[in-house]
Amino acid sequence: MEQAEEIPERPGTRFWEIDAVRGIAILMMVVYHLMYDLVYFGVADMAVTSGFWRAFALTCACTFVFLVGLSLHISRERAMQRGMEGGRALVQKFLMRGGLFILALGGGISLSPGR
Repeated sequence: MEQAEEIPERPGTRFWEIDAVRGIAILMMVVYHLMYDLVYFGVADMAVTSGFWRAFALTCACTFVFLVGLSLHISRERAMQRGMEGGRALVQKFLMRGGLFILALGGGISLSPGR
């Protein structure tokens, strides 16, 4: 299978394009949530759950999901270049991080004073 672009040789090399798009998506999210909060607190009167602002929020969310998939693909390709069989160690790393996060989140909810 041919690849359209070579992955940089240094394993720690970052793609500035991905970081730039991620930064733009973060700015979009901040702007949307600022507008949403202004409506929620009664400062502004606009429809943030429909029309332009709904499309803006969906674009932001879809951009993040796309970047997660792209980053995961790049991580897997780099892991396979380093000789990890099928990226198994990479999958285990992500599952361990996710599992620990869910465990900590569950503990925090269970131990919160409001319960």
